[in-house]
Amino acid sequence: MNYNLISMRNTIRKLAFFGFIGLLLSLIGVWFIYERYPISQGADIDKSRYPVTGIDVSQHSGEIDFQEVLNQNIDFVYMKATEGGDYKDPFFENNYLNAKKHKLPLGTYHLFRYNVLGKTQAQNYLSSLENKSLELPLVADVEEGRPGEKYEREFVIRELKIFIDELYKAGYKNVIIYMNKKNYSIFIDEELEKHQFWIAHLRKEPVDNVNWLFWQHWHNRKMSGVEGFVDLNTFNGSREEWISFLNNEE
Repeated sequence: MNYNLISMRNTIRKLAFFGFIGLLLSLIGVWFIYERYPISQGADIDKSRYPVTGIDVSQHSGEIDFQEVLNQNIDFVYMKATEGGDYKDPFFENNYLNAKKHKLPLGTYHLFRYNVLGKTQAQNYLSSLENKSLELPLVADVEEGRPGEKYEREFVIRELKIFIDELYKAGYKNVIIYMNKKNYSIFIDEELEKHQFWIAHLRKEPVDNVNWLFWQHWHNRKMSGVEGFVDLNTFNGSREEWISFLNNEE
């Protein structure tokens, strides 16, 4: 009897162990698939109301055929230039040259980090913009922090203001702040809310009196001519207003 009981316990332990290994492998597989093939999600928009469409890209987009992008009625592109105090997107220079070659209106963005001084981040960003002409305003991309990254709200707000001020001192007259609605509610004070915003909201049009210029309405979209994925964005205005907006930018 005791022998059978011990044998049964060993069998249960083995089954539990292999079950755990199976579950772990399944989770790793799901993670791998998500990293390689992210889930596309977003909101369709009323093109009669918002006819101007653009994309934003980064190293995750891989190689891009900008002529093929233009063939799909894309009006502008934003590309990641830098992140934090020292990271530079390895695809930025090539993306910039190719977009320029195809005369696609372009802008750049810097991924703002919560734990790096604003002046240091501005220096990193500005160093990548030397000898480059842009049709669209610079962007401070204030996303979620890294998993487990701690931050102090007052520090982030103060350093974000310093970051933006440094860009103004360098001669850039307009800086847009990119955020989702959650971060907007956390970090925007009376001074920062005077800026124009690029709002990420994947379900419906941004509201709540946000002064939005661009709306990121689709995440991880597949597009012909792009090796990886892009995000889709719309301009807050008519095509005539878009042309006027471009003409007012240096």
